Amino acid sequence: MKKIWSITKTPVVLIVLGFCLCSCQALVFAWFGIKNPEKAVSKKERLAYYEPFMNNHQVTVRLYALSDTTKWSKTMEKFYGYTFPMIYLSATETDSLYSLSCFEDIKWQVNLINKNNLEYTDLGDEEKITYVKTIITNSAELLYESKKTAFYRPAEWHVLVVSATFLGKKLRKRMLPIFDLKGLGSITILDLSKIKN
Repeated sequence: MKKIWSITKTPVVLIVLGFCLCSCQALVFAWFGIKNPEKAVSKKERLAYYEPFMNNHQVTVRLYALSDTTKWSKTMEKFYGYTFPMIYLSATETDSLYSLSCFEDIKWQVNLINKNNLEYTDLGDEEKITYVKTIITNSAELLYESKKTAFYRPAEWHVLVVSATFLGKKLRKRMLPIFDLKGLGSITILDLSKIKN
């Protein structure tokens, strides 16, 4: 017992433990591949990042980006404290709003929703969704739009995603199961990355 206790007292263990406790954010950034949000991104880089969304021709996909770089910092201030990416679902029949988190199992949540089980799905914050829609209407430009090519079926769900290229590929991949949602009509993405001039 004394040997185990003496090992935990070593300075190396304390230094490593201190590093882990003090820089959790750095570890999360490294794990998910999150990059510097200040880095400006070209339209080509942005389209390449969202290509997995654009390859799905079952639904309409729209990609928006902030059109004015001077509004970027004010927009980011408004989103301070939010968890990204944000995914909101809008049910067409009931006008109900729900939110999903990429830090949970989206595939599991989508499977539950497909079985009409919304028990584990959080309600969406109408104020946040209204703000995002206002940004899209007033301060964003449409970079890409794909029309669905599948047979027509009535849409049961519309999805709104607030994301950014600096969030990395792991978080992007965690969003992709949203395409498995039955009755998905459209996905609208607002990318918050800075625009390269």
